[in-house]
Amino acid sequence: MKILLLADDGIKKDAFVNAAKQIKGSVEVIVEEITEYGMEALQIIETQGADAVPVPGGMLRNTDVDVLVGSITTPLSKKVLDMFPNLKVIGLCRAGIENIDMDEVKRRGIVVVNGLGRNAEAVSDMTMAIMLSELRNVARSYKDVTTDLDSWRKEWPSTPYLPHMAECKVGVFGFGMIGRLVAKKCAGFGSEILVYDPFVDDEAVKALGYTPVSKEELFKQADIVTIHARFVEETRGIVGRKEIESMKPTAYFVNTARSGLLDNDALLEALQNHRIGGAALDVFPEEPLPADSPWRKLDNCTVTAHMAGGVMAARDYAAKLVVSAVLSTIRGEKVPQLVTKDTVETDAYKAWAKEAEKEFF
Repeated sequence: MKILLLADDGIKKDAFVNAAKQIKGSVEVIVEEITEYGMEALQIIETQGADAVPVPGGMLRNTDVDVLVGSITTPLSKKVLDMFPNLKVIGLCRAGIENIDMDEVKRRGIVVVNGLGRNAEAVSDMTMAIMLSELRNVARSYKDVTTDLDSWRKEWPSTPYLPHMAECKVGVFGFGMIGRLVAKKCAGFGSEILVYDPFVDDEAVKALGYTPVSKEELFKQADIVTIHARFVEETRGIVGRKEIESMKPTAYFVNTARSGLLDNDALLEALQNHRIGGAALDVFPEEPLPADSPWRKLDNCTVTAHMAGGVMAARDYAAKLVVSAVLSTIRGEKVPQLVTKDTVETDAYKAWAKEAEKEFF
């Protein structure tokens, strides 16, 4: 049997070489690298699908593998999957599945494991950073002081209603790994935590000392709304004009997840008309932002360049995490990173895994 590990600009070859040290058996380990494009392909894949980028040559030198572990920009469209007739398991070093044609892998009975949790600390840290920056006008003051040498400005549009974090109700929309870390970090400031996640039991939320609420109540009550939902077709535009217009006039909206989760036009209008207090955004419908983008011109929005999960520690850890999750899945263990939970129960996969275990360990 063979396993192919595919590095790229996001996760370098050395990280996969180190991750492969977890494999102790006789399976043939191949480490290749995607060099045709860099991290600019990430936005293309996320918005247009895996077919929108060329098939990298590094993928085509070894198409007879049983397991493929891809990096951040690895495209796994139907066209690519057609080239891998023996593929039984796919590991992907990102928390989503945007790179993969999921209908096709399910049809073929391929098991998919992702990098859930790989950058949870990084994204939750960034959420806190831009949240606090917007609340306290940190970025605006820095820009003002360093570009206008005669300025020492202390008054901003939000100055009349700036809160203490300890006085804020923080609404956490999505209570997965990142949402839980953000809740914990905000609670450390003394904030009251409201949680909306229809897939998490209310008692589990209460056990952590937080308050479960409906989506409607979260937007009405929260002083800060921070969104951490997975972006799939079912969650596209899950935060619409209705939710944004129901926010307090002094409330803030934070998004370090995906721009496709919300009605960006509605949020932009609310900010331009100062119907809400402000926003802190790391993701946008078009990236990089055009020079004339209205998002660049707001005086009540902290803007960063889609870098919440981009710390190198998180990227290198992702390779180790996903290889480990693939090995655990082959052993029959149920890990949080397992995406295709039904596929591992099929007779065909179980028969393959029984033989694979002899070579991977």
